[in-house]
Amino acid sequence: CVSYHAAASGDYSVASGMPVFTMRTENGLGPHGYYGIPRVDVPGVKVSAHHAGQLVDAIPLAGAAAFPDRHDPVVDANSRLVRRFWPDRLDPEPFLTQRCFYSATPDSDYILGPLPDRPRTLVAGGGSGHAFKMGPAIGEALADLALGLDPPFDVAPFAPSRPALLQSPPGTTVPTPLTCK
Repeated sequence: CVSYHAAASGDYSVASGMPVFTMRTENGLGPHGYYGIPRVDVPGVKVSAHHAGQLVDAIPLAGAAAFPDRHDPVVDANSRLVRRFWPDRLDPEPFLTQRCFYSATPDSDYILGPLPDRPRTLVAGGGSGHAFKMGPAIGEALADLALGLDPPFDVAPFAPSRPALLQSPPGTTVPTPLTCK
């Protein structure tokens, strides 16, 4: 979930110079801290506790609530952050909340590179909620790999064959490879 917090004082917009931010501080939901975006098109600062959340099946998502309860654990964590770092500057109670769904890998890293049994098939995914900011770099690496060139950074840590992707979280199974004819 993300929440939007109105400014009690000051202009917390891109135009005023407020940056996009990440904070590696305890959020009570996992080890990944928080992220936020200054006011752009919604009249408030976007804040969210970054975490992997629960495993969901894509099919029932169509009926999922787009606007979570104001007392969702993530919204509560967001309010705690605002109270701690922006007291008297941002309203700790959000005026808008939204539910977010994204793909996440068990180790929170991207999937980027050739499939182990099909070296001419390249994949990119598992952005764990932050791939949109890295789109140009991911695209450049994929293009270089497709052309047989060295990518601009080491893609080995993001290999589809890494051990973290081959282990199932409790209660799930790793999908078997599809057979293409």
